[in-house]
Amino acid sequence: MLIEFSVANFASFREKQTLSMVAAPQLRRRENTFEADVVGEKLPRLLKVIAIYGPNASGKSNLLRAFECVKDLASRSPSPTPRPLPAKPFRFDKNLADKPSEFEMHFVHAQCRYSYEIHATSERVIFERLFSFPRGKEQLLFERSYDGSSERYSFGKALEGGPELHEIWRKATNPRVLFISQAVA
Repeated sequence: MLIEFSVANFASFREKQTLSMVAAPQLRRRENTFEADVVGEKLPRLLKVIAIYGPNASGKSNLLRAFECVKDLASRSPSPTPRPLPAKPFRFDKNLADKPSEFEMHFVHAQCRYSYEIHATSERVIFERLFSFPRGKEQLLFERSYDGSSERYSFGKALEGGPELHEIWRKATNPRVLFISQAVA
């Protein structure tokens, strides 16, 4: 279940913008919220549903496109014909044209909280990192970064598979595919 989704340098989003499912403390209708079932952590109440509204050209459709971009990135598999990634930097700032689009998600799965971050250009994944928070304690599962000439990986002790399998996943990961997608495949 989603807690927060953030996007930066994508379509009409220049600076980081966050969609939060965290209920405001003064929300009076508690039947519209729920407590996330997370082991060892007390999270704030979350909204059951949200509505996105605003004037024309305020970013509603681009927020949905950002979700679609992450979905597309997560479902990609290596292809013999390289196709551009769906990252689209903010167009009205020349300084951001060569910078990656950034996405960050905080979510709960199987009673554990996670934080997942992706930075990508149309050419490649630049950065990817996944943390888990079992019993509220931060644990790095993996981190992947590209500095313009080489790619570096760090693997946490909690990532299943062991060092040999991690190395196989690393070698098999295409620059246009998320490491997490390769590991799951």
